[in-house]
Amino acid sequence: MADNRDGWDQWRDILEFDEGIMSAVNAHDLFSLLLERLKPMDQTILSALLEGVEVRDIAAKLHVSRMSVIRHRRGIAKEARKLGINPVAESPLHRTASKKSKPAEA
Repeated sequence: MADNRDGWDQWRDILEFDEGIMSAVNAHDLFSLLLERLKPMDQTILSALLEGVEVRDIAAKLHVSRMSVIRHRRGIAKEARKLGINPVAESPLHRTASKKSKPAEA
């Protein structure tokens, strides 16, 4: 019986490793598919965002307004959602909740 359990543990480790690889492969495939659907300006903006460049710096580099970059970012997010990719977090500029928050409970 112990031999059987050791075999299962080994298979479980292999499967967990494979899932990690598959997640990375699937993420890469989805990203490639998203890039193919984007216009060159959107591709440039997405690449800069992935590198951690701030919106204002992207705007300055591309000689466009900050709001233009934000609109492009929204379009990128829309295309991503069509592929089943959901944004991780929304920008604080786009919160739909009221500015007045409920008092914290003590």
